[in-house]
Amino acid sequence: MIVKKILKRIKGYIFIIIPFTRFTITRYKINKDTLKYISKKQKVNVIKLFIDYMISSYCLGCTQNDYICLGLYRLNNSFKRKYVLTRQNDSFSRFYNGCATKKEREIFKNKGEFNRTFERYVKRKSLVCNDIIETKTFIENTKRFFAKPIDLCGGEGIKLYEDVEDIDALATTFVKDGYLLEECLKQHNDLSKLNESSINTIRPTVIKSKNGDIKWLSCVLRVGKKGSIIDNLSKGGVMYPVDIVSGKISGPGYDKYGNTYINHPDSNIFMLGFQIPNWEIVRDSINYCMSIISGIRMVGWDICIQEDGIELIEGNIQPGPNTFQIDHIPKREYIFKKLIKMEKTGESNVKNK
Repeated sequence: MIVKKILKRIKGYIFIIIPFTRFTITRYKINKDTLKYISKKQKVNVIKLFIDYMISSYCLGCTQNDYICLGLYRLNNSFKRKYVLTRQNDSFSRFYNGCATKKEREIFKNKGEFNRTFERYVKRKSLVCNDIIETKTFIENTKRFFAKPIDLCGGEGIKLYEDVEDIDALATTFVKDGYLLEECLKQHNDLSKLNESSINTIRPTVIKSKNGDIKWLSCVLRVGKKGSIIDNLSKGGVMYPVDIVSGKISGPGYDKYGNTYINHPDSNIFMLGFQIPNWEIVRDSINYCMSIISGIRMVGWDICIQEDGIELIEGNIQPGPNTFQIDHIPKREYIFKKLIKMEKTGESNVKNK
């Protein structure tokens, strides 16, 4: 009887409680400092901004990254709907990769499998730390290397090591805590000039139709902040849109707060028209990689460009929507009303190999 009374009382509040519980989930949390920064920048009350984010997240399916990077706080709901947000991106990814086998997915989850599958473009030394002796040998024979916690993403926890002295203690820590070790790469000099402390990678998002046609959806260049060893937006990096035909920077860059940069903020290099080196090699290499996998039909490829070619860093089978819309050109209608509709009706996709 008491339980029935309690349920009856909270029934009217259930639609208020449910949306708020959503924001206890890591995926949808919004950083307070970020919210305050945007509030000050836009001269909008922070509470009003938070309510707008809650509505956008609950009704449209966006996360903090969508909301900030795509500048949704400046838009009304009708225009926000023109973007692919995280909820729609989940559907987009399922459509292209939902039929992949466990073995095919394992290629992009397991570093060893990834390196073996794409060995033509993976030359650096790497090691998943499972054995003390192997780990010590790797450290002894590798002057400079990155250590990455296996269970973290977004550049969290990555450290650079050089000329390690206490090898035994470090190897023990790596094996105990679960680390991936990777030899440092040397990037192309043109990219090093933008920021020499980080490897400044490109990420093309590429899809493949059922009949094998390969289409480049977008490409971005990520440039790290001065002194940072990684180029992620979360660590102060800037992301620039790249024209997929010419390989040139086609618009201003954006940081994690949505600030725009025509010049790189640290090197002050003018970025519009900047040519990504070895662009034809990049395109041919990624088209080849897409051709040798069947069940996985959408990948965001992280690539280090070197003087004489490329080195694959990793492949993401659910690339974030901010990476393929950082040019602030909404792609929801294009993706769902053209690409996916053409696939469903059996029409041939337009190639842009």
